[in-house]
Amino acid sequence: MKYKMTHFQHPFYRYHLPVIALAIAIFILSSIPQLNPPDLGFEIQDKFYHFVFYAVFGYLMARSFFLLKFSQTFHRYYLVLAIVFSAVYGLSDEIHQYYVPGRFCSLGDFIADGLGAATGVFIYHYRSQCWLWFQKYFLRRK
Repeated sequence: MKYKMTHFQHPFYRYHLPVIALAIAIFILSSIPQLNPPDLGFEIQDKFYHFVFYAVFGYLMARSFFLLKFSQTFHRYYLVLAIVFSAVYGLSDEIHQYYVPGRFCSLGDFIADGLGAATGVFIYHYRSQCWLWFQKYFLRRK
């Protein structure tokens, strides 16, 4: 019996669409003039929010870039490219906030975006390496 892939099992929906959806969500949240996120009880919570959102964004970006097979060079440097693309999106987000009334562009937010993106990419890489190791030693076919 041949297995037929349903429409939503296509790799685009699983790997690329979440990146696009999160990028749109970040843009929409950045467009809200007086955004008041929940108070976490510490002083630099806005940097924490930037870090967490961009860690997820970097993770999803690395996962998406891993599947893109443009060239051997692209595939070899997909982790670096995921960090760069995520950080550039963070920079564009900060520039976008400059033009939104009640919001401002901040170097600290951009640094939190970049560090979050790099953390997310490295978490993806580490998780992938652990999964490969697990498959190699525990899921061997005999």
